[in-house]
Amino acid sequence: MGKISAVGSNCYVGTSDLSGDIGAVTGLELARPALRVTGINAAAEERISGRRDGSMGFMAFWNVDTGQSHPTFSAMPRTDVIASVVIGTPAVGSACASMTAKQVNYASTVGEDGSLGAQIDMQGNAYGLEWSGGANGDGLLTAGKETFATGTVSGTSVDLAAVDSAFGGSAYLHVFSHGSGTATFTIQDSANNTDFLAVTDLAFTAVTGATTQRLQTAAGATIRRYVRVQKTGTSTATVAAINFVRYTEAGPI
Repeated sequence: MGKISAVGSNCYVGTSDLSGDIGAVTGLELARPALRVTGINAAAEERISGRRDGSMGFMAFWNVDTGQSHPTFSAMPRTDVIASVVIGTPAVGSACASMTAKQVNYASTVGEDGSLGAQIDMQGNAYGLEWSGGANGDGLLTAGKETFATGTVSGTSVDLAAVDSAFGGSAYLHVFSHGSGTATFTIQDSANNTDFLAVTDLAFTAVTGATTQRLQTAAGATIRRYVRVQKTGTSTATVAAINFVRYTEAGPI
């Protein structure tokens, strides 16, 4: 793919698509602090890797409509929020940053020119920020927000760079709206891009309304070369976005 711009990027927070309300993403940080373990006999500092962490920051325009920036961020939920930022125009395989987070502030700003906006910061909880897309061969499994009809619907697969991996992975689900019935989303893999089977631990809880979920496999799970999402169940107009993260080393700790 090479170099791209961020033009056309999307931002999903919980069950809301806030892409039109976010003026800037001020930070997408994946961090692993270094711990000092310098012995008295060392001539220089010694460090080992600490726990993973992550943060996201947004500058938002003021939009009071239902499901938009002000109602979403001003609620300041105490519970976890799943947030995802898709880089560039969304497509299957697009790079995407996802995080299970705590929203830590909602700081309104009024400019001298009369502009009205807000700064929002989120910090990772338990897993840190996770990136998909690029050399790992993973990425968005939907073309951004995708509408799934009733019955069995199989998505387009992504190619995990011609190799299987043995470290498992994680998946993030945003359901923005759901008409009726029940829809179940399952991550599947295949060795030949034809015969797909469900990946153990990556079947989301059945959807009956707008919701978000994060799933993770066992640490040593094998993920085969091709990965896709499949929706099953009798339902109408389920609008969802799904990000798949392939681990190339032991999962997030």
